[in-house]
Amino acid sequence: MECCICNNCASRGLCRYINYFGCEKFSSGIYYVESKYYNRETGEDVPGAFDGDHFYHTWSDVPAHFRCRHPEASPISAVLYSISFVLICTFGAFSVR
Repeated sequence: MECCICNNCASRGLCRYINYFGCEKFSSGIYYVESKYYNRETGEDVPGAFDGDHFYHTWSDVPAHFRCRHPEASPISAVLYSISFVLICTFGAFSVR
């Protein structure tokens, strides 16, 4: 299971959607979905998959934390994480004087 952890408000929404739907259905341009870029049966990259990519040229170039290998939606975890993030931030904001 891939899990996106965010530590700021700007990326929190993206992380909620990635965790809720799974990185295969909602990659948000962050994750590289293995089935679109790499063929496990042949052990080779999908022809033309990396054409126009400015960062990586082969599947082995993609860092492990950007690979979506085992996409799994986690809607309950996504909601709990979002709620706890807001509560912790709210508590922290009101505790500072």
